[in-house]
Amino acid sequence: MTTTLCQFDQFCISKDCPFQHSYPFKLEDYQIPKQPRMTIDLPCYLSEWKYLERAIGNIKTIEDLQKYMASMFTNEKDKREKEITIKKLPSFKNLNENEKSIIQNELIPLCKEMIINHQNILLPPPVILYKEGKVMFTRKQSLCLISCMLFGLYSLKLRKDSRKFNEYAQFPFFLFREDSVSITMTQCIIHYFHLIFKEFTNDKFMNEIIEIERHSSQLSLKELLNSNKKLIPGDVDNIHGIMEINETENLKADFANKYIGGGVLHGGSVQEEIMFMECPEMFISMITNPVMDDQTTILFKNIIRYVKIKGYGRGIQFNKEFEHLTSNNIVALDALVAYINPNEQYNEQQTLRELNKVFSGVECLSEEDHLIPFVSGKWGCGVFGGDWRYKYLLQTIVCSYVERPFIFTSFHDNEAQSEIEQFKTKIENDNPSIRDFIQWLVSFCSNHENLPYLLTSPTIPTASHPFKPQEEINNKCTIV
Repeated sequence: MTTTLCQFDQFCISKDCPFQHSYPFKLEDYQIPKQPRMTIDLPCYLSEWKYLERAIGNIKTIEDLQKYMASMFTNEKDKREKEITIKKLPSFKNLNENEKSIIQNELIPLCKEMIINHQNILLPPPVILYKEGKVMFTRKQSLCLISCMLFGLYSLKLRKDSRKFNEYAQFPFFLFREDSVSITMTQCIIHYFHLIFKEFTNDKFMNEIIEIERHSSQLSLKELLNSNKKLIPGDVDNIHGIMEINETENLKADFANKYIGGGVLHGGSVQEEIMFMECPEMFISMITNPVMDDQTTILFKNIIRYVKIKGYGRGIQFNKEFEHLTSNNIVALDALVAYINPNEQYNEQQTLRELNKVFSGVECLSEEDHLIPFVSGKWGCGVFGGDWRYKYLLQTIVCSYVERPFIFTSFHDNEAQSEIEQFKTKIENDNPSIRDFIQWLVSFCSNHENLPYLLTSPTIPTASHPFKPQEEINNKCTIV
């Protein structure tokens, strides 16, 4: 064994570290607790847990945290063969003094308490939702899980993008980047801990229940195609984003990746990733939910939006904390990728898939919540390349079918607002049946040159002027 002192010393987490330490390093053999089937991996199930526990207990300052993180993200080969330079975490470089104070005086103490006591806090261990079902957490349990994730104690094994670092060090990659998105995410996490710290002694708040439900529903195509219910066009809001609309009185859409959370850990900064940054309790779904299939949506109940981000994409910036914390119902529904062959989104298979996905999302709330509006927008129409007009109509059809009000956020797209208002005016007080409207939509979309006029065509049916099918309908878009 070498006589060289370990650079990580009291923050070393490797039970097989070949270097010397300034204290008795070796611990007694650790008997790993038996893990119940179908449950998430708690830190105590790791063979290095006692070394991790000791290292985390030694963290008192930002500099200590940086040494611990460097130890977590340095593999054994590099530790043996390379000179390791422990640098400041890049995402910490531009923090203000208040944020640095929050890390040292609030975030670190809270995380240490949560992690060291996680076996008692997370009892029984949360299950993984491989099928329909739900998991429930108190806000304290959510804090515990987020603390463990922030300190690199969870392997995101349910995801396709698992990395080849230590088996447990996968969550806090954003701390090691200096781009604006990573800095924004770091600030969001810091201010989440600040707000939780202020409420930590409030037992009522910390014991509030968060629900994450994996939901699957199969739409009855026969009933939909024969429905005499009236088509009720969704309202349009051109000013507010989804999260700004009556926070407690609706069901908000998360434009999700099929792997819940999308690229939020690795620089993603579109709708879903921003929602996760503003509502950090949603991160828990990444360790409790495998990939979604075509019938699956994920419902979040009682999720708080702690902070606000301004901007979109690579230009996002942390804006502010919220003084008054209000809860939200959010449903994650993943759209099909359309940009590879845009015309395929109008065919039978793709259309049915999207109808069923929306149905699973808007039908998931209990009966007493049935009348609250579904707030959505250009679902799958950004990087996925979907047709926003078509998606508006598909969401309108399903919401009309389940009799849930629908609000479409066009968000400063004046053209979209104008077209939707024209559509509403056309059928207002003379609403066609869902059956009649679907027949028209099938026929109209069979000619792709018609697509820019989906909401403004004079052929849109009404109750007094129903659709009259042609003898021949192009099969490109038939769902009958």
